[in-house]
Amino acid sequence: MKINPRMLINKKTGKIYFNSFIPRPLQEIEKELVFDIDAIDCICEIGKLNTCLKNFLKEHDFSAYITLFKKLDAYYSLKIFNLNLNPITILASHYNDTEAAVFNAYLRAMDFSLKKYYKDFQTFFQEVNGMLITDYMQRPGKIRKISIVKNSRLIPVHPRDINTSLNYLFSYLADDSKINPFLKASLLYYQFLAISPFQTGNHRQARILLATYFLKERIFPLYPFSLSYYFNLYKKDYQEALINVRIKGDYQAWIKFFLNGIIKTLKNFLEIFKKIIYIKEKNENMINNSTYSRTVKKNLFEALSYISTHPVTNIKSIAYALKRTYPTTAGLVKILEELHILSPRNENRRNRIYLFQEQIQALYSQETFD
Repeated sequence: MKINPRMLINKKTGKIYFNSFIPRPLQEIEKELVFDIDAIDCICEIGKLNTCLKNFLKEHDFSAYITLFKKLDAYYSLKIFNLNLNPITILASHYNDTEAAVFNAYLRAMDFSLKKYYKDFQTFFQEVNGMLITDYMQRPGKIRKISIVKNSRLIPVHPRDINTSLNYLFSYLADDSKINPFLKASLLYYQFLAISPFQTGNHRQARILLATYFLKERIFPLYPFSLSYYFNLYKKDYQEALINVRIKGDYQAWIKFFLNGIIKTLKNFLEIFKKIIYIKEKNENMINNSTYSRTVKKNLFEALSYISTHPVTNIKSIAYALKRTYPTTAGLVKILEELHILSPRNENRRNRIYLFQEQIQALYSQETFD
């Protein structure tokens, strides 16, 4: 497939300064795509998994867990960005100022994007970037005026070509084409990165915009769905697939990688949801079968409900959420310890942190918790 290179020349020396390019309009790319049986099978499997997941979510109310899944996406997205946060510190909101600023900015940008999506695309994109970037020196929310030369194989559009490239992208985004929405999402994701309209944060923003696209197109309407988990898991393959589109025009390989990512992420989500239900039912049965009074059991159920969505917590937080006194809540936490539902993270007498280990492990099954 053709690509559209632009060679930038140093005017003083006459030598090639670096390779830039103007990405071809996606309307043209779409017409040239040819798919084999593997890609078609991927789309069919995505449909089946999505239906299975929708039916599962109709049977169980997961609305209280949305924030946990946003944090999960932020965790993996920033891990691609090489910000290595510990899942426990994220869930407890105990992290240093720099980490807190970047992590919270990602969550704010995602919340804004999911709720405030509108079709003045340039303004919308700039507002999302303005929330995402915390360093004012990086000109948050402003279209970049300098070239990005970090990777000689993947240099984005030259600043003078950004507006033209964005206009083509916005036109394609607004176009009601008959292409499969998963294929369209893969093309939009790549094209945004090829343009990289902002000085920094383009990859993070692409993943936020992907979740927004899926939600607003009602492809995955019940929860924020992005591919951060998959892209982080196969980080090297992810980068190579993007680069091969850039230098070889290999859109087919990128799309297959993207479709496989949707399949793997759907399977991962379904597995997490099933684990959460299993943990909930197991612990509820344990409390029901205990010899405690009805009042104590009622309080334990309320505490269990709270720690299910706040798996790293302390007595003060539980007491505030349940509107119980500190001594009463301390007694409930002691029972939850005896039932091996909660465990203390440290031996501090004051502000002791408690972990709902089983729930944390269900969410971050491939991570370590130091």
